[in-house]
Amino acid sequence: MGKPKYYWYGIVKTMIMNAPKHSPNESEQLAKINEAMVDASDYIKTLPNGDLRMKAVDMILIRQSKNYEGAAMELHYEAKTIQKWVSNYIYLVGRKAGY
Repeated sequence: MGKPKYYWYGIVKTMIMNAPKHSPNESEQLAKINEAMVDASDYIKTLPNGDLRMKAVDMILIRQSKNYEGAAMELHYEAKTIQKWVSNYIYLVGRKAGY
């Protein structure tokens, strides 16, 4: 049995969550993730509600100050929508980082 299709999802999510705590110069992998995060952020800002999507990502992944329900209440969207936005960001970062 091979690896699941998106085995890297959890790895990328953890790296995004830990990126602010580390210098991108610590490893090549961190540098790739940081570059992919910038590219993904720039792309998401061009989408409808891009600023709100990035606020959700910031609250949940970067600052880790809210969970999906808390971010949904603050941004006035359903938690399922917030979860989809954050998940799309993680997939985008993973793809841009070469996973």
